[in-house]
Amino acid sequence: MCKENDNSVNEPLEAYGQPLTFNKVWLLFKETDRKMQETTMKMQETDRRMKELQAMYGGVSNTNGEIAEAFFYDALKTDMQIGEMQFEVIQKNTRRKRQGFEQEYDIILFNDKVVAVVEVKYKLHPDDVKRFVEIQLPGFRKLFPEFDAMQLFAGIGSFVIPDDSLKLAENHGLFVLQPGGKEVALSNTEGFSPKSY
Repeated sequence: MCKENDNSVNEPLEAYGQPLTFNKVWLLFKETDRKMQETTMKMQETDRRMKELQAMYGGVSNTNGEIAEAFFYDALKTDMQIGEMQFEVIQKNTRRKRQGFEQEYDIILFNDKVVAVVEVKYKLHPDDVKRFVEIQLPGFRKLFPEFDAMQLFAGIGSFVIPDDSLKLAENHGLFVLQPGGKEVALSNTEGFSPKSY
């Protein structure tokens, strides 16, 4: 089959079969550019709103954490006891830096033989337990050499403790503390034995 005009170009056709002109293509590009600019502006607005929400909910989370820390500190300060261990001194939000390693410990209790470190969370997650056991506790001896001769015990205080977090904490030998009225109550299961770190 022979074509009459072999030099013809198959140009895009408009809805009614007319080829697109340069001006029409130019207008389409301008329209596409305008829509892309609108989309970019909408995405920037969405990002701004997301940052506002993060700040708002991050602030709520920080406030919850501060409330939890205040409760557990005040309750332990009044009683100065975890399980059968009685303490003489309590410190809160103790931060130290040594040899490039820095850490803050929510609550430290001690007497002349035993020191206990308590990490406080509003709601305890398994990752909180892992971080405490794998990073914070090993760093404690490095940052506080004055406690080297003492037995070190650890605990986690929280208002909300899901079962998986409780089980993980106990597997690591941590005391698990929850509110018990105005006092702190142990939530460890019967037969729990704390680990000396």
